[in-house]
Amino acid sequence: MVKTVLSPPEYIKPELQGIQTIRNEYNALITDAGNDAEEYKDRKLWNGRLLDKHAQVYNELLQRKDNLRNAMIAAITQAENNNRQSIAQANTDHEVAFAEYQANTQAKGSGLGIAAIIAKLIFFLSIFYMEYYDLRVASQYAVLDSNDQKPSFFFNNHRQKNGHPKRNPIGFSRKNRKAPC
Repeated sequence: MVKTVLSPPEYIKPELQGIQTIRNEYNALITDAGNDAEEYKDRKLWNGRLLDKHAQVYNELLQRKDNLRNAMIAAITQAENNNRQSIAQANTDHEVAFAEYQANTQAKGSGLGIAAIIAKLIFFLSIFYMEYYDLRVASQYAVLDSNDQKPSFFFNNHRQKNGHPKRNPIGFSRKNRKAPC
């Protein structure tokens, strides 16, 4: 199909990862891990102290909470990097599409401009030919005065036998010209 002139490409916003949703998910997990560690500590305390084996499990639960916190920071950093890359890719895609649009528009515009110039040239040549033809036709019927040899454009009323007025040849005929052809 023939492509028509299109509107410029629109910028398509990329779908970004929600950092707040990641933060909320991890905060819920961190809070649960912290609550589990505190509940475990409250259940295993004896005289305000934990036994070594219970302290080791408690430390593992706290380590799980710290691992979740580190995982949250890593996930947020990864999401921010992905968002930056998505935005950069969307900008690049838009710039490429816009450059292609401009090139197509300029190519079509150049072709239309050349066509308009050629059409005007043909128009002016046609007008020139019409005027030149009218001048040659009018000069057929001009009566030359013998005094000044300038044509007067009054019709010659002298008729020949066949009823045609006496006139000069139209000028497109080569047999009556003096210049060699």
